[in-house]
Amino acid sequence: MQSDSSNGSFKLEAPANSYLPFTVNRQASPVLALPPEITSEIFFQFLPDPPDFPLLSGPHSPLLLCQICRQWSSIALTLPQLWSMVRIVIQDERPAQVELFKTWLSRSGDFPLSISIRSLLPSISPPIRDLLQTPLAALSARLEHFELSTPSDDTWELLLGDMPLLRHLSFTLIHFSFDAGALTVFDRAPRLTHVILGEFYRQFIVRLPWTQITHLDVHELYLFECAETLCNAEHLVHCIFGVMYSDRNIEVPVAPPHQRLRHLILRAGSNQSEKLDLSKFLDRLTLPALRTFAVYERDLGLESLKACILRSRCALDELRITAADGTLSEMVYREALPSIQNIVLEIVEV
Repeated sequence: MQSDSSNGSFKLEAPANSYLPFTVNRQASPVLALPPEITSEIFFQFLPDPPDFPLLSGPHSPLLLCQICRQWSSIALTLPQLWSMVRIVIQDERPAQVELFKTWLSRSGDFPLSISIRSLLPSISPPIRDLLQTPLAALSARLEHFELSTPSDDTWELLLGDMPLLRHLSFTLIHFSFDAGALTVFDRAPRLTHVILGEFYRQFIVRLPWTQITHLDVHELYLFECAETLCNAEHLVHCIFGVMYSDRNIEVPVAPPHQRLRHLILRAGSNQSEKLDLSKFLDRLTLPALRTFAVYERDLGLESLKACILRSRCALDELRITAADGTLSEMVYREALPSIQNIVLEIVEV
């Protein structure tokens, strides 16, 4: 990587004095005699799979390949696929990292993109916003995997455009403000099916095309929000809820029979409490397609769990229960639910 301080531009090329300190020749290193096509395939194996996006610098950064020798650098810089995924962490106001991010993506040709952006700033400042706006507005149409961790900030509504290729989204708020408007840009992602929603997610913060989502992992939801989500996401096949306790007496709505949900995991949210009562949720569920069910609760009521499974008339293959010490034994569950071949009871300390 070379920086031209006179004009602030960044080039993805390795200067002569930046290669690793050893001499390489074709006789000593047969790998250099490989055809470029073979070397290219080896380079592609160097790439991680999402969500393990390579940082701008680090073990999986293609910049490392550019530092081995001129031949490898030349090959790497002509392979758009190598530059089609990247992770950037914005932690200060300096533009250098964003400039490199822009130059990196300019090497990606027309390949679909996998991008992770994590902003540790309270808000996106105008200089950083201006630097990001041009590439993100232009590249949104090529986003296939997108991971965004950010404070609630209306700026992202301006930076991002339509996302016709987006299939996988991970969205996490570092913190949120009630004054920020809803992020609606993901409504313009007609192929979006896989979604992860991290901490501080609230329905009024981001709007999603619920009817097309098939795989969902939400780290923090209250019981009534879990039920509302199942009502809205009628095509869900795989779902994970991190269930939060609330001392507010909010009625949990009855979810209509969900005809497609095959895998459901209910785990404790970050504010896990002995007062959390999942029976309020289970009593309102009917899941005829369910095949695997994992559930956490300190004192899960057998009757509520049994009633949910019998009401659903599902051919459940596996039931996993994470519970506190002193709860019912695994044998009790097997006797109450003899049609389920695989029942696993995991006892955790409280």
